[in-house]
Amino acid sequence: AVPAAGVPAGVRPLGVDIMPCCAIEYMYGFLCILCILLLFGVVSTSYNKNPNNDFKKVLPSPHALFSALLLVIQGFRQYFDKLKYWNFDNDAKSVGAIVFDLTWHNLYDTVYNDNYTHAPKNSAMPSESSFLESLLKDSAYKFVDMVSTPWVETLQEMSTSALKKAVTAMEQLESDGNLEWSKYKDTHIDYLLKFPSFSRFHLPIGGGENSINATTSNHGPSWRMIVSLTEKTEAYGIYPGGQSGNPGSKFYDDAIDNWVSGNYYELWLMKKEEEKDKRIKWKMSFSKS
Repeated sequence: AVPAAGVPAGVRPLGVDIMPCCAIEYMYGFLCILCILLLFGVVSTSYNKNPNNDFKKVLPSPHALFSALLLVIQGFRQYFDKLKYWNFDNDAKSVGAIVFDLTWHNLYDTVYNDNYTHAPKNSAMPSESSFLESLLKDSAYKFVDMVSTPWVETLQEMSTSALKKAVTAMEQLESDGNLEWSKYKDTHIDYLLKFPSFSRFHLPIGGGENSINATTSNHGPSWRMIVSLTEKTEAYGIYPGGQSGNPGSKFYDDAIDNWVSGNYYELWLMKKEEEKDKRIKWKMSFSKS
């Protein structure tokens, strides 16, 4: 598809009533924040005082959700508040990011797993962005109703159920001492042959699949580069590894810690007149045999 005039390639044009920071397609999943915002926005005493918190377009009756949530939030108010005051940054120590991630994925699984029980083998599940778009467009989205029950479930009920499941997982994470985003995500960099002794585990890094720092548990932005194309090119870069493929070398994984910290190395774009520069350590010459 060709983007609209003035819209960069890879960007999905959205209406002005949708959060502009979510216009990039691979960050589209962040619109699900709107759904989660509803969960804590309606239990805030400032709900009707903030003109920006207009969630009635998302669900028909936010006060009905408020009533439902009151029945279940008493036992996990501390987690609920972590979500409420989350700043939307997936930093390494964030707790709100965990509540958000668990609640959103529980909601997705609850809605679709029941409906796909008898689907043909290898049927493709909808993308998360398609799921969110469906919820925003239709509060009575038919997949919300579980086919395995005789009654009709509502989005409010499914959201409450998802939040309750998230709290159960949060309690276990806290008991295990893993109530931080980086510990929950548990990023690791595997050796190509999956040898644990040649790999790096439990990296304290933030980010996530819908972040610019798209680092998940087992993949992420391996090569980062910043380049200023001025008369004299200025460039910085880093990758999660090292310059040596020898696991016994100190240069095998010496760049990983800086990659985790978000640091960069200055990149030298060598010119011919710099052949004798003191930064040159070794020279390799080739000749005909």
